Amino acid sequence: MTGENERTVVVATTATAFEAETIAAALRERGVEARVVGVPGAMLWGVPVGSDGGVKVMVFEAELETARRELESIRRDAREIQWDEAEMGDEDAEATELLQYARAKRWMWTLVIVLAPAGLFVVSAGVMRGDKIVQMIGGVLIVSAIVMAARGVWEGREER
Repeated sequence: MTGENERTVVVATTATAFEAETIAAALRERGVEARVVGVPGAMLWGVPVGSDGGVKVMVFEAELETARRELESIRRDAREIQWDEAEMGDEDAEATELLQYARAKRWMWTLVIVLAPAGLFVVSAGVMRGDKIVQMIGGVLIVSAIVMAARGVWEGREER
């Protein structure tokens, strides 16, 4: 029986808090009370700083052998997964639509960023040459960039 004054021991040490939390959650799902300690207080470019011995997964001393068996079972199960045959579930139509929308939006902003300076360059070349047609082409590029930017900014806003 585990009590609040019982000793705890380290069952696993990991390099990241994410890995330690994943192990602890898997152990808890299998009935072993597990906690994570040593999570660094600071991160520097996604790398833990200030944790000397890594992030530890702790269990009650009385559950250590059970935790080790369960952890080995978890690792064995993970090695046996056939990722080529794993079914990832149905593709969510809404998620696919949002992904396509995001890609289209990125392309639109890329075009705006390219068209605006290109239009200014063409207008400038037309002015230097005194060529009205080249100036109009540059103007069309600038106006196209402005229209696309305005649509991108205002698109999706609905009256409330």
